[in-house]
Amino acid sequence: QVPKIPLTQNLKFDRKKLKEFEEIDETEDLYEKPKNDFEKAVLEIWKKILELKKIGVEDDFYELGGNSILLIKLYSLLNKTFSTDVSVQDLFDNRTIRKQAKIIELKTLPKENTDEKFQDNVRKIKLGRR
Repeated sequence: QVPKIPLTQNLKFDRKKLKEFEEIDETEDLYEKPKNDFEKAVLEIWKKILELKKIGVEDDFYELGGNSILLIKLYSLLNKTFSTDVSVQDLFDNRTIRKQAKIIELKTLPKENTDEKFQDNVRKIKLGRR
């Protein structure tokens, strides 16, 4: 429980200070880990964009602090990573990692070296090179 909601000078929620309370997680039972490589890769991208350490595959993008600007960043990184054509509308309509990973999996066409390129892109994301 957050004793007092931290605000910026403009009286907006201070997301960076709220992250200090991230360690206290009462929803541990609801946290669901990724089950496949697509979910793992999407999770890494979400962590980078939302600047969060712990995200479950059923968590809602907007409830975690996502907004339209971050959705565009997500769109760009997902399409670059997976070499696919997921639309912004697809991402908006499917706000969890599990749903987005499933859409990407369905839209990803088999190509030569796709697995190798996919794994290389996942490594780059984890290392912060994207």
